[in-house]
Amino acid sequence: MYLWYMSYTSSAVCSATAEQLWAVLSDPASWPSWIESMPSVELLDEGPLRIGSRARIHQPKMRTMIWTVTLLQTGREFTWECNTPGIRSIGGHRITLPVTGGVRLDLTVDLVGPLASAAHAFLGKRKQRYIDLEAAGMVAAARIHSA
Repeated sequence: MYLWYMSYTSSAVCSATAEQLWAVLSDPASWPSWIESMPSVELLDEGPLRIGSRARIHQPKMRTMIWTVTLLQTGREFTWECNTPGIRSIGGHRITLPVTGGVRLDLTVDLVGPLASAAHAFLGKRKQRYIDLEAAGMVAAARIHSA
């Protein structure tokens, strides 16, 4: 366990298929169309999402960050990471099929490092609001793709 650790989570369930949700999730370049908190996502590598793929993301009142995919299970989940002085940010994106039906999207952002607590104090409410907007936007986009 890390001494300095903060975590944010958001989940949403929708009636789209896992494939439709994955199509949205695995296309970060399209996120600004669906996610209010992400006006700018620039893919820095060509081709489909893969381990090592990078994206530059700008969010209002946040530092522009470059995220690198570190884990990928096509159709199910991906994780990416970003390093800034004193903090490693780890973003998780996972699709599951709940027993109750539908498709569930789980998003996480973990902050690890000596400045994680300070970042939480300064940005915690905004980070939680943004991750909630991301989950809602992705699920809404998947619903539109399913129509």
